[in-house]
Amino acid sequence: MKKLFPWLRENPSLYYLILFLLMILSGIILFFAVQSGRSNLVYVCLIILIMANAAAVFKKI
Repeated sequence: MKKLFPWLRENPSLYYLILFLLMILSGIILFFAVQSGRSNLVYVCLIILIMANAAAVFKKI
């Protein structure tokens, strides 16, 4: 990741902002997907949410 996104090393606050938006937006979409019963969208939102949380925990910049 250090080689792929060098601008994230310069702005770690941008990294956390992106993760925060991913978590919030996928949570909102997940709420409406569960209400409508669209199981494929539920799985996609859960995967995005889990990956964003893992990226926050295992950040090594």
